[in-house]
Amino acid sequence: NSAGPGILMRPLPLLAAPDGSRNPSVAIFVSDPEYQREAPVDVLMTLFGLTRAEATLSLLLAGGATLDEACRQQHISRNTGKSHLSAIFSKTGVTRQTRLVQLILSSVAPMGD
Repeated sequence: NSAGPGILMRPLPLLAAPDGSRNPSVAIFVSDPEYQREAPVDVLMTLFGLTRAEATLSLLLAGGATLDEACRQQHISRNTGKSHLSAIFSKTGVTRQTRLVQLILSSVAPMGD
């Protein structure tokens, strides 16, 4: 896309390998920001350390659902949804639902499958 935004680079923390070593490495992800795609639950679980229920709730919110709608879709109570949301905030370091949506949509998560 010639009228595109240019290049967006985002550093990610270096994670230790299962054996505890930290070998320097680089990964480059290229995507078209105009191509909309849902982030897979497993990618969010890995990126942010979320449980499956938390990642699913996050995706529903990022997809435009309200907390009440997301809770109904997951067949959970609003209190359980609020508890999940609190854990999501703690794990992602955000404190607002709008910031969570922005974080998910601007992360590498929408590229994974």
